[in-house]
Amino acid sequence: MRAFLALLRREYLEHRGAFFYAPLVLLGLLVAFIVLVLASHHVDFALDFAAREPAKLYDLAYFGVGTLWWLYLAMMLFFYFADAYHADTRNNAMLFWKSMPVGDYAIMLSKFLAGLTVFPGLLFAVLLVSGLLLIATVLVLPLVVAGLAMASPPALAAAWATDSVIFLVYLVLVLLWYAPFLAWVGALSTVVGRWSIPLALLLPVGASLFEGVINFQTAPGGSYILTYLRERVSFERQTGVLYGAILSPQPIDIGALTGRLVAAIDWPQVAYGLLFAVVVLYLAARYRRRVIKG
Repeated sequence: MRAFLALLRREYLEHRGAFFYAPLVLLGLLVAFIVLVLASHHVDFALDFAAREPAKLYDLAYFGVGTLWWLYLAMMLFFYFADAYHADTRNNAMLFWKSMPVGDYAIMLSKFLAGLTVFPGLLFAVLLVSGLLLIATVLVLPLVVAGLAMASPPALAAAWATDSVIFLVYLVLVLLWYAPFLAWVGALSTVVGRWSIPLALLLPVGASLFEGVINFQTAPGGSYILTYLRERVSFERQTGVLYGAILSPQPIDIGALTGRLVAAIDWPQVAYGLLFAVVVLYLAARYRRRVIKG
């Protein structure tokens, strides 16, 4: 167990620049942007979005910032999985870790779990800090925007807690849903290195096109593979539920919204996806053990 925790810590140390330091820099830029906007007094748009309701303005602002952080996380995770599984072969790290009492599968699994827990956890912590900064911003807004009602600090704190829980639930669901895709990118990078960046998309698309030529007349949408991938990649139903609650003028019901988000997931597909992730990582570990010697 201690060796596996050391593997997780190693992943953090090697990639903290992208998942810790860079987000802190971006957070500083967010603070600078907020200060400049408030200092310029060009924030009358707040009245249009908030309809003179500070709590709803906060929900919209927090949701907007959270969306930007999730986009950043998605991009960084894709490049992490496309490189981390092959990075050991570019230095002597492979020899070091092979000398430890851990197998190749444990090393592969540590990278996978770091990508699903450690790094998203760091970004979620940054998101929480962003939410607190937005509370301060909403409290200052009435001093800048004439006619905007003064917000209640307890109400904003409650909104921050509610939105944060919803963001966390949504993040967990997204990671579970896309785990097989991330595992596919990581396993592919074990074999082809950074070429996994284009091939992770080109191989499934190429297979669907080839299959579509054969089954064009009988397959739904011209291709069974493409139809399945289109449905598997889509997360529109859950995102629509979240968007609808945030944009609604009604207060957010955390229990009802989280229940709807969880219910909107196709849980058998989640189970199949996790099984696929375990299998492809195992196959990649076997390839790593037999072919890649360090």
